[in-house]
Amino acid sequence: MKSESSTHEYYQIKPSFQLNYLILMMVSTARSFSCRRSTNRAATSQT
Repeated sequence: MKSESSTHEYYQIKPSFQLNYLILMMVSTARSFSCRRSTNRAATSQT
């Protein structure tokens, strides 16, 4: 009975972990994209 409850907890935790990972990837991608865009704008204004 103990192992069954532990596996249930594991399956409840896993989806939230995947969701957090997905959000983290989206945030890092958006951050790098905005950073690249800001550097491009700085380069064009410098020219």
